[in-house]
Amino acid sequence: NPISALSYLSVNKVDLIFLDIEMPEMNGIEFIKTLHFPNCQIILITSHKEFAIEAFENSVTDYLLKPFDYHRFYKAINKAKDSFD
Repeated sequence: NPISALSYLSVNKVDLIFLDIEMPEMNGIEFIKTLHFPNCQIILITSHKEFAIEAFENSVTDYLLKPFDYHRFYKAINKAKDSFD
């Protein structure tokens, strides 16, 4: 639920968010645009390849297209980890 997540994020710091495009109330791109965490990494997980360009324009760390395998997931995690180092 993006509304509950935004409420949680307003009082808690997070380093990494796994986010889907399809959510009630707003989509994942709209959710990203509401965030004000410059150092927070976001990995989008979706079955919609058409949002990839807009996602990267909004500074997502990676974009996982469903279905994905362990190696692709591991690569996304390492990309986020490298950003922290």
